[in-house]
Amino acid sequence: MLDVAKIQSTGASNRIEGIYTSDERLNALVQDKVEPKNRSEQEIADYREVLALIHDSYDFIVPRTNIILQLHRDLYQFNPSSIGGRFNL
Repeated sequence: MLDVAKIQSTGASNRIEGIYTSDERLNALVQDKVEPKNRSEQEIADYREVLALIHDSYDFIVPRTNIILQLHRDLYQFNPSSIGGRFNL
């Protein structure tokens, strides 16, 4: 049931941002952790990794600036030209 929730959460969250892929590809990206093929799939894979980290470590995650920046960095890990993990002032 947790796997289904992760897939649904990942798909819904990314659709809100205008990021779409087929259900087949979404399942492969989330469950099988296949490599992303395009920008949309990169964002889905980034979300997958952060969601897994939160599910695995939520008891130990204290919401502090450095943790928020780490999660933000991880959201952009598949984007080489990313600003993830940094403040933009």
